[in-house]
Amino acid sequence: MSLARNVFVQSSWTLTSRILGFARDALIFARLGAGPVNDAFITAQQFPNLFRRLLAEGAFAQAFVPLYSKTLSEDGEGAAADMASETLSMLFTTTILLSVVAQLAMPWIMLLLQGGYRDNADIFQLSILLGQITMPYLVGMALSALFAGVLNSAGRFALSAAAPTVLNICLISAALYFSEPLDVAMACSTAIVISGLLQAGLLLWGVKRQGVNL
Repeated sequence: MSLARNVFVQSSWTLTSRILGFARDALIFARLGAGPVNDAFITAQQFPNLFRRLLAEGAFAQAFVPLYSKTLSEDGEGAAADMASETLSMLFTTTILLSVVAQLAMPWIMLLLQGGYRDNADIFQLSILLGQITMPYLVGMALSALFAGVLNSAGRFALSAAAPTVLNICLISAALYFSEPLDVAMACSTAIVISGLLQAGLLLWGVKRQGVNL
């Protein structure tokens, strides 16, 4: 029954996230159109999303969860919490430094990602600015991956499954509030960062409820 319940919870939240994601994409595309502002917004998400997949959803998640679960079962909750706390400090410091370096290097990064607009100063500068705004999203996602791993190891799946819907809600809200393409692009880029912080905060709250002090 527990397995069936967990599958239902994960599936329900995943379906909800996909429906909201479709509504988000349709709304943002309607607001931005198919022009250069939309290109700048999409490109600005590529670099933080690349590192999100590598750090938050890739190697880190695959390495942390088994190690945390093993420490929890063999050495107890205290040792597992200490290990998670040390990992949290390392992960937070690494992603902050990476975000700062990427923000400083964004003009050169955009030459690779958005080189076709380098002769269009307004759009190219917009791409750089949006990329700098969205880069801290990586920090929130990396911390969210750690907190989700702690929750999943304890058999708590609801919050980690529900957390991705926060991104869609933030973006839909931003796109509904503004109508001008430039305003929408700026607001949605900011909403991405806010959603990352909200997801991390939500999952941290869940971790604290489990009695894990990081």
